[in-house]
Amino acid sequence: MYSSCSLRDCNRKKYCVLSLQTVLAARELRWKEEELLAKSLAQEFSGHRLAFAFCTLRMPASLRISGPYKEIVVQLRDALAEALMEKAFPIIASGQKQYDDGPSAWLASCCDEEILKRMAISIEEGHVLGALGDIDVTDAEARLLSRRDMGFEPRKCLVCDNEAMVCSAGQCHSLLDIAAHIEAIISDSMALRSSKSL
Repeated sequence: MYSSCSLRDCNRKKYCVLSLQTVLAARELRWKEEELLAKSLAQEFSGHRLAFAFCTLRMPASLRISGPYKEIVVQLRDALAEALMEKAFPIIASGQKQYDDGPSAWLASCCDEEILKRMAISIEEGHVLGALGDIDVTDAEARLLSRRDMGFEPRKCLVCDNEAMVCSAGQCHSLLDIAAHIEAIISDSMALRSSKSL
């Protein structure tokens, strides 16, 4: 077992601490499964052009597995699916899975991958919970499209206005500070939902 604490330990602590080995192994497994999924469905629907969206949480791994956040990836995936269907792009398959470093939700659509990537970026930037998710888009050969490929700016940090990758690499913010900003985003989401129901 790779993790540095047990499930019982996790329940006693606010946040579970994962070893780097656990995170890297889970990420590698997820990438391999995503590649197999894309190629399998592309073969099954060989007469169609397919693109795939994979939603994960945009936060440290210890928060991804410790907090009650797993439904966020499903909400973002479903928002993307709704946007696709509004444009008459059919969803041919979807699913979700819990990995050792956090949840993932995905969909496959009969859609050009560049169109899907633009729609994914729109969800990341426009959905009330979009800041908390990463939506990766691949083509049927599991080739990843980046924001840079599409001419978009890198994403900003959850806490400050710097690039997220810079803050993540430098571990510029404490876990508690990041968690506080995440909870603020979720609170705003709940308040917006309540106001719409009135």
